[in-house]
Amino acid sequence: MKIYFDGDSFTYGKRLVDPLKSRFSKLICDELNAEEHNFSIGGASNQRIQRQLLIGNRIEDYDLAIIQMTYRSRCEYYDQTKRKFTLVNNAIVRKYEGQKKFITEDHVPFWKEYYEQIYNDRFGRAQERIIHTSIKDHCKVKGVPLILMTNDESSRLSFDYCMSWKKLPKDMLIMDSHLPGGHPNEKGHVLICKHILDIVSDIYN
Repeated sequence: MKIYFDGDSFTYGKRLVDPLKSRFSKLICDELNAEEHNFSIGGASNQRIQRQLLIGNRIEDYDLAIIQMTYRSRCEYYDQTKRKFTLVNNAIVRKYEGQKKFITEDHVPFWKEYYEQIYNDRFGRAQERIIHTSIKDHCKVKGVPLILMTNDESSRLSFDYCMSWKKLPKDMLIMDSHLPGGHPNEKGHVLICKHILDIVSDIYN
């Protein structure tokens, strides 16, 4: 059995001492004796998750997809200078302005203008719905069972599971200056694993 995982830092296992051994995707695969294929990265956008699914990977090569959508204001663009897709969100633009590690310096004014004058929640929710529908339909057409999750409790869409930090006990969180709450710790990933395994059981029983 091969399981496809994607998402942002929650699915990657950010802040864990050894995410490759203790994140929920590894725990799930250990329990199911399955191969773990985790394509998530910290700061991922829904656009990246959709791109990876539709054109970056062959979902039909997997037996199950477990995908976590993220905050709708995040996006990505192809940076020709760096020759790679670059993740963007309003926090990066505000906090890291001028730092080439994240956004090419010449592009910062554009993204400031984008978040201050162009982006709005109505647009973000429309894009979120488009991607949500795309992910579900693509997996359905390819015949791959899907567990679709989010860590954004403000979403109005229907998900199989919400792993927002607000839904985790405080003793299951690692506080993070980049988020108002934090990321799941090892105990948090064990709890998330349990919830997802319950959903997997419903799919196959």
